[in-house]
Amino acid sequence: MKKIRLSKQGAVATLTLNRPEAYNSLDYETAEGFEKALREVEVDRRIKALVVRGEGKSFCTGADLKYFRSIQDDRSAVRNFVLQINRAFDGLENICVPVIAAMHGHCLAGWCELLQSCDLALASTEAIIGDLRFGAQGGAAR
Repeated sequence: MKKIRLSKQGAVATLTLNRPEAYNSLDYETAEGFEKALREVEVDRRIKALVVRGEGKSFCTGADLKYFRSIQDDRSAVRNFVLQINRAFDGLENICVPVIAAMHGHCLAGWCELLQSCDLALASTEAIIGDLRFGAQGGAAR
């Protein structure tokens, strides 16, 4: 299964995080696929807007903690992972078309930071948006 899906319909591209079993959390491969999809949108002059969404129950829960634990003792791998996420986020911030985040379910941790790179964020009434660094009580908004 592809971890990132990019579809185009007319002038709108939709980038879908496709790891519903992991609540669309980001591992290296997903962040890399995200960046590559953004580059594909960037060069397609027919695209006038980009929608970012998540497959399944959640929009995105930030970095994949299982993946992170698997690399945490390898400083080079951790550094490469962080740099790849930064490249993906920077790519979204600098893309030449308006970006719409279509949020549902959980939108947590680093993904909240990514929202700052979007031009518009639309949230379903069931969306839970928060940063776990502030604790489960103080960081989430409904």
